[in-house]
Amino acid sequence: MEIQEATIPTPNGELKYRLTQGQSHQTLIFMHGLPGPSLHIRAVVDRLVERLGWNGLSFHYRGCWGSTGEYALTKQHEDYVAVCGWLKEVRKIPAPAQMTLGYSMGGYNLLRALSEGRVAGKAIALAPLTRIEGCGIDDAFFEEASGLLEMPPVKLKSQYALLPAIDFAKVDKEISPLLSILTAAEDELFSEDYYQQQFHEKARSKWTSVPRANHLFEGVEKELEEGLFRLLSTTN
Repeated sequence: MEIQEATIPTPNGELKYRLTQGQSHQTLIFMHGLPGPSLHIRAVVDRLVERLGWNGLSFHYRGCWGSTGEYALTKQHEDYVAVCGWLKEVRKIPAPAQMTLGYSMGGYNLLRALSEGRVAGKAIALAPLTRIEGCGIDDAFFEEASGLLEMPPVKLKSQYALLPAIDFAKVDKEISPLLSILTAAEDELFSEDYYQQQFHEKARSKWTSVPRANHLFEGVEKELEEGLFRLLSTTN
């Protein structure tokens, strides 16, 4: 599997990306969450694109892990929009050939961009943040993430406090018929009640859960891979 690493120019910084080349024009974009121990999820993504024969693209938001610019939680969905545009304009991969998998905060960025009508195409939100109220993110979480970002916890927390809740009435209106929502049954950050309180009927119909899974899907990577493979292969 050929791997290319470079940067995508945007008005707000150079976004570092990693692209694995497949035999198909179809491309899976993977968006990670806040910095933390989630490399095993990217490993699941690597296995998926290899099985499907697709290209796989992961990138880092502005200001983290090799991308330039200032880290900004409130602007990460704009980085995603820029990546989709770059794939279309530079790599000549049209929106119908772009599939996105957004995990945790990446799932939030995906849903926000979709609800604003700024991207189109197939998508899976994996254990996504959908609103800041009612979830299990605490001060210890900010301490760990801010340490990896080398920024004060209070700054990261203040950015987080500005995130608007996903408007599921708007998602229901704008939602792609090929959007899926996959969550973790034993998620310590985002419980099933957390989602039940927010999902409208249309979103609920697209929602499935991985049994015995915590937020990191530790110990159920195979089940996660098979669940994602079913969703991806049936929307190909």
